[in-house]
Amino acid sequence: MIPILYDLRDTKILVIGGGKVATRKILRLSQENADITVIAPDISQTIASLVSANKILRRPFQIGDTTGYDMIFICTSDQLTNQKIVKEIQPYQLLNDTTNHDKSTFFSMAEIDYKNIKITLSSGGLNPSEIKKIKEKLVTFLHEKN
Repeated sequence: MIPILYDLRDTKILVIGGGKVATRKILRLSQENADITVIAPDISQTIASLVSANKILRRPFQIGDTTGYDMIFICTSDQLTNQKIVKEIQPYQLLNDTTNHDKSTFFSMAEIDYKNIKITLSSGGLNPSEIKKIKEKLVTFLHEKN
């Protein structure tokens, strides 16, 4: 894998799940004016405030739901559902399975914006908690230097 920055304008994104992980992903995606649709029986208040009501399907995932999307985030704890989603992904669709990094074709990276410089960090999905610690140390270091 190689690190890239991806312009999300006009990218149709599907997030399946409505809990903490989905909320964290949607918080970041919404900053880029992404076209986000959410499928989940229950969603957080944050998701409800960030995603247009007509783009929230309050129900479980159904076969065929991934059709027409460029980027899919799997954010459910239901392994059977996650397996169904992975099986219908097409080669042109980008997949981030937050529950199984081996199934993902891309990973979100931690970001630091500093004086018109973007620094990104990734463990390839293997150790997000360590990346978070390193990010905090870098942010502290950068702010101490100024």
